Amino acid sequence: GKDVKGYKVTGPNGNAIFLPALGTRSGSTLNYAGSYGYYWSSTPNENDSDHAYYLYFRSDDSDAPRGVNDYFRRYSGQAVRPVQASVSQESESADGEKNEEEAIDLGLPSGTKWASANLGAKNPADYGDYFAWGEILPKENYSAENCKTCGRELGDISGNASFDAAAASWGGKWKIPTKEQMQELLGKCTWNWTTETNGLEKDVNGYKVTGPNGNSIFLPAAGFHSEEGLQGAENRGYYWTSVPNLSEDAYNLYILPSGHLVGNLRRYFGRSIRAVWEE
Repeated sequence: GKDVKGYKVTGPNGNAIFLPALGTRSGSTLNYAGSYGYYWSSTPNENDSDHAYYLYFRSDDSDAPRGVNDYFRRYSGQAVRPVQASVSQESESADGEKNEEEAIDLGLPSGTKWASANLGAKNPADYGDYFAWGEILPKENYSAENCKTCGRELGDISGNASFDAAAASWGGKWKIPTKEQMQELLGKCTWNWTTETNGLEKDVNGYKVTGPNGNSIFLPAAGFHSEEGLQGAENRGYYWTSVPNLSEDAYNLYILPSGHLVGNLRRYFGRSIRAVWEE
């Protein structure tokens, strides 16, 4: 019999959820219940180890009634509204189109399965999206100035949804491959430079990678993004691993017609991600 204030949030399909204005706890004291709502995200403040991002909304501020901020201290008691990763492995690319991911068993000794297409791609021969290392969203400009992980001492990010774009976008057991998984793909599979059609009657160069059991995946030569835009497409490709090298670089797979190897390059460039599925 108690009225509870909050926001009714309605999605594009007409379905809705209700977020009550639960306030926040400091020590043992509840503050602002009924007027303010605070909901934690999973993302820490990149520049301050004491704070984290959160959703807030207010009933008494018509100029800025809701938004996302990063200055709340982590010890504060805030509500959590969970999200569910899709068990059907369905995702959405940057342009809003639905994709269905498929985990391909190549018969590798580790049991690692590889995605049939790049993160953000509509089909195996589509380039997909590009990501700076350790960032979970594509962006317009890729530079050292807007790199969120450059200069940060980080460990292996595989499976950490705050830094792993595959884990953040696809959920489930999808991850960015480790350096070891990428090296296994190099060493245990047969690689053939070839051409595939991406469904738009466009021929795309890249490698057909065939595993010990005869199954295969296609890695398009998607190039990379820098401040100058897309470069090298059709002639080379770069695929991030989850492993950093020092504080400015990270390891990635480099492919071109004459060969393929794992090396390290600057984190701020936009590169492809081919996810792995681990049981």
